[in-house]
Amino acid sequence: IFRRASEGDLSRQRNFGADQAAHPWILIMDADEIFSARAVQRIRRALAVPPQYAAFEMGRLNHFMGHPLRHAGAHDIYILRLYRKDKVRYREPGIHHEWDVDGAMGRIEEDIHHYPFDSATQVIRRGLVYSEHDAENFVKEQKSVSMKEIRYRLFGKSVKMFFKLYVRKFGFLDGMPGFIWAVCNVIGPQIRWMKIWEIAEKYGKLSE
Repeated sequence: IFRRASEGDLSRQRNFGADQAAHPWILIMDADEIFSARAVQRIRRALAVPPQYAAFEMGRLNHFMGHPLRHAGAHDIYILRLYRKDKVRYREPGIHHEWDVDGAMGRIEEDIHHYPFDSATQVIRRGLVYSEHDAENFVKEQKSVSMKEIRYRLFGKSVKMFFKLYVRKFGFLDGMPGFIWAVCNVIGPQIRWMKIWEIAEKYGKLSE
């Protein structure tokens, strides 16, 4: 166990953790995730012979308020979770991980069970924490921030996102948890853009 201040940069933490590992292959798990016995078997099978891939991605099944979400864009997600430490680096700085892969990406067709939230309150709290870092970095990288885009993101884009998740991606089939999930995925970006407006105003970067 290594204790190290993150300073808001989780990608740097993952790179540091991989560097400490003795084995050439890295398997990433978060504290709110579970790998099924079948997923473990498939991972072992993928590594049983010298693989042709530098990394593997896996599906993730989100559970929300005690229910698995099989629609609303919560299940059609593949993420990098298994990789050779000498072939992958996470980009820094960052909270939302992006990576560079030196080689081909394979896929293990098995879900990771993800239990990120027990309530809508937890979703909103996370949005408040993550949006602060994202908004600050976004504004710093811009010469100016358009008020027209801010208004669109807060209203027009939000309406489109809800329609996409709840209607086009059949979120209504997940019942009330699917409805609340769709709403929360609208609120999160709205919080981010409200903070972008606040920070851009503070730095005098707002434009029409």
